[in-house]
Amino acid sequence: MLTLSAQARTTEVIAALEDARRHGRDLTRAFEPVGEAAINSIVANFEEGGRPEPWKPSRRAQREGGKTLIKDGILVGSFTSDAFPNRAEVWTNVPYAAIMHEGGTIPAHKVVAREGGALAIPVGDGVIFRKSANIPEAKIPARPFMMLQEEDWPVIEGHIMDEITGGLDD
Repeated sequence: MLTLSAQARTTEVIAALEDARRHGRDLTRAFEPVGEAAINSIVANFEEGGRPEPWKPSRRAQREGGKTLIKDGILVGSFTSDAFPNRAEVWTNVPYAAIMHEGGTIPAHKVVAREGGALAIPVGDGVIFRKSANIPEAKIPARPFMMLQEEDWPVIEGHIMDEITGGLDD
């Protein structure tokens, strides 16, 4: 599971959070929109092809058109958030999320079709079918998406301060 971790940045918000914790305040309601804002920022990272620095385009996106890391929408649509009394958590359970975010090497390996099935392997303009295929090593560049941008912080800290100072209606 890939999880986003971030801490308040401004002295005012840090002090307000510490005071709320000392007084045992449950800030779950304040952290609900924080998780939503973080997911919106992560989705924007995908839509813009990396922020603040553009990602290296994938070969698939170059070959077929489209956007890097958005083929079928599984990864970009997988983010979930949950609010707690003292934090918001944002995560994805997509198995390949970490290597897409951090980069790395996928070692060479063999893929075998399920019993009675076949692998469809794209070749040029067509497809060939095989019972197995040797997959070469693949180097995946880092394409960080589980991150907040500078412009997200005023919104996120605003949600927290609104709740702490009573700016949210019951």
